[in-house]
Amino acid sequence: MANYDWRDFEDADWLHRFPLDLGFLGIELWREQPHPEMWAAAPWWIERITARQGRVSLPTTPRLFISHKQSDESEARKVASWASSAGFEFWLDVLDPNLAALERFAGYLTPELIAVATAAIIEMALLNSTHVLAVLSQATAKSRWVPYEYGRAKDSTVVSHRASSWLLPGVSSSDVAEYVHLGEKFSYDSQVQAWLAREAQSWPP
Repeated sequence: MANYDWRDFEDADWLHRFPLDLGFLGIELWREQPHPEMWAAAPWWIERITARQGRVSLPTTPRLFISHKQSDESEARKVASWASSAGFEFWLDVLDPNLAALERFAGYLTPELIAVATAAIIEMALLNSTHVLAVLSQATAKSRWVPYEYGRAKDSTVVSHRASSWLLPGVSSSDVAEYVHLGEKFSYDSQVQAWLAREAQSWPP
């Protein structure tokens, strides 16, 4: 039996997850800004941030995190297009300007800093997503990130309707890892698009 409440993360102030000196990681692009003047009035804005406690409110528009292996980028881009048409905002790594900037500076930064920065950018995207869809191919078994991303963005219910997987040709339900069965599974384009439409129409829950 665990000696902690697994729901505690819902009551945490996510702004405290990263040191304030890591602002270059793109936090300004992902955090909610209900009071823009608060962020512009440095230096006392730090005090205002530390005063913001409690559950982060759900966004008015659902946000989809698209998890995929690099070799499945074309399918991931299809999902992004479908999500946008359905009324979602979305996050896709190959379209993130912060990750692109990080690649340009790769020759000037240590591998350790690149790793931390990459992980932090992905984490910020996960923290600000309401849904996740994993694009699963035969190559996904070798992915280091897809299992983490799926579980991190999935909502706290055991079986989640806000988490899903698109099983590409050659992948069957019996081939996938156990965590995939905690969400919805699709084999056809039309099923993915129907899920996106349904979730967008029923948002907010």
